[in-house]
Amino acid sequence: MDKDALKKLTVADLKEQAKKIPDVKGLSSMKKDELIELILKHEGAGETAQSAAQSSTQSSQTKTKTKTKGPLDKSGIKQLIRALKQEKKDAISQQDHAKARQCNRQIHDYKRRLRKMAGSKKQKQKQ
Repeated sequence: MDKDALKKLTVADLKEQAKKIPDVKGLSSMKKDELIELILKHEGAGETAQSAAQSSTQSSQTKTKTKTKGPLDKSGIKQLIRALKQEKKDAISQQDHAKARQCNRQIHDYKRRLRKMAGSKKQKQKQ
């Protein structure tokens, strides 16, 4: 099947086709584009230059989602941590260990920021 034919299928149909591929993990968390790429790679169609460009723009878009501008409050940071944890989970399922480490680092930094915020509030209360 070509990419256009796969795009017309539903996610459930794509998952059924992807289940036939041996040694694939994380199907339930994959998005439609990821399933299409997986099926195309397995069929030997490979990744074209256009889809490579799309995947690189998608990865840059996910990076911009987690970057922030200006000060954040506690709930905003927690929301970013949740998003990063999901990104990390997806990266691990795709065996993208570099991306998983990058997400881990960002999670660590945000958690540290939360702890610093909590510590500064306690000091203000003591005064």
